[in-house]
Formats: sequence, structure tokens, C-alpha cells
Amino acid sequence: MSSSLTQKHEIFDETANLRLNEPNRTADADNLLQEIKKLREEMERLRSENIQDEEENQRLSKSINDVESRIKFARFRSRFVEEFTVTGVLGIGGCGCVFEGKKKLDDFSYAVKRIAVEPKNIDKALEEVRAMARLDHHAIVKYNCTWIENPPEEWQILADDKMFKDIELKNRQLADVKEWNTKKNDIRNQIQKCKSNPAFIYIQMQV
Repeated sequence: MSSSLTQKHEIFDETANLRLNEPNRTADADNLLQEIKKLREEMERLRSENIQDEEENQRLSKSINDVESRIKFARFRSRFVEEFTVTGVLGIGGCGCVFEGKKKLDDFSYAVKRIAVEPKNIDKALEEVRAMARLDHHAIVKYNCTWIENPPEEWQILADDKMFKDIELKNRQLADVKEWNTKKNDIRNQIQKCKSNPAFIYIQMQV
């Protein structure tokens, strides 16, 4: 794992629990904004005093980027993460993956398809959703609803890693470890093959 991704894992872990407590989320974001303000003031001081310290400027710039990442992570809310407990992966195809998840509100299991798309291709991808919504046949899974999420860069990969670990903890003896590892890699590849930071279309269906 690259040092950059390891660092973002740490950022994700720091902010993950804040999603469940809105006052803490707001306070954390406010503290980070104050931190970034101080860093920018320090950079401005160096410029005004004409201090040519490239190493210090790079350190401050890196710190600002790190804090900005923390702010984005702390503020982002995923409807899928907040509303569902994922219990397994039902299938993976070229255009998406299907999770089995128990909805926390009604304690009922649903199939939730997730499609990773580049933002410019969202309208085209939604054609499948509209077609599915119009179908009503006993041999086809029933469509419930859909929504779109736009997480910060690499947020979804880190969230998926946490989800995989949770599934593994609940199923300590996976039937086929090799098959499970293949599924995890395929899901990651669907995200990484997007040239830009992807958006995610979620389609909730009855199992």
C-alpha cells in the first residue's frame, strides 16, 4: 500500500465515527478550518518577510492538503453506509456490483446495486435505472429506489476496505477465501478504472 493511501486510511479512520454524531462532525470540521487558517497565515508570513525556505513552504503546503482532505472526509455522508449493514456480495459485473444489505430502519434485506461512473457519464448510466423502474415482472427483481453519491477522492476505496473487514468478521470461515479475494479486487478495479474521481449510482431492489 502506498504511503499516500496509508495516510488516507488514517484520515478515514479518524473521521469514520463522526458520521454517527452530527455535533461532533460540525465541531471537527470547524477545528480543521481553524487549523488550515493558521497554516495559510504562516505561509503568508513567510512570503511577507521574504523568507525563502522551500522546505518549509513544502511542509506547510502538504499540511494544508492533508487538512483539506480531513475536512472533505469529515463532512461527507454516505446514505448507503448510514442506512445499510452490508452482509455480503451477491454479484459483480462489468458495469457494477450488487451487495446484500440489511436496512437499519426496517431490518429487511435488500439487494443494492452500485455502479461507478465518471460524472460526465451519469445521464447515460441512469438510462438503466429508468428502464428498471418501468419494469414490473414476477421474474425480475423489484426496483425500489435509486440515489447518487459523490464521495471525496479515494473515500470509497477506504470505505469498501472497512466494509470488507466487517463482512470478514461476521463470516470468519468464508466458504472460498480465494473467490472472496477475487471479488474484493474486482470491486476495487471497478473504481480504479475510472479516469476521474467517480460518482456512484445506487439502485435498491428487493431480494
